[in-house]
Amino acid sequence: MQHYNHTSGVHTMQMYVSCEVRGDTAIKGLFQYVYDGRVILTFDVETDTWVAAMTEEIPLKQRLDKDIGWRAFVKNYQMRECKETLKKYIPHGKHILEQQIPPEVSVITPQMALSFTDVM
Repeated sequence: MQHYNHTSGVHTMQMYVSCEVRGDTAIKGLFQYVYDGRVILTFDVETDTWVAAMTEEIPLKQRLDKDIGWRAFVKNYQMRECKETLKKYIPHGKHILEQQIPPEVSVITPQMALSFTDVM
């Protein structure tokens, strides 16, 4: 990303997509672009536009806002696809989510730690 002056080295650009259940009925989808671990753009369903986290992202935001097909896809995911996908897959994993398993605890004493390093 040249506007960060990152023209060399290793950097990551990710698209973060999530779907949340809130209560019994409200479902919220989320689309974000993440660069080097920082959220740089988030799609706002209400305004049907991308929201830039920093002024450096405005050129990318403007480019994405012009892409009507991509905006329609993202909005459809957040409004419909997310909800349908969760309704389809949550029942399959519900029994796992509802399991009550007691926690396991392991304690390492200083003597155990020393004997472990002797083995190595």
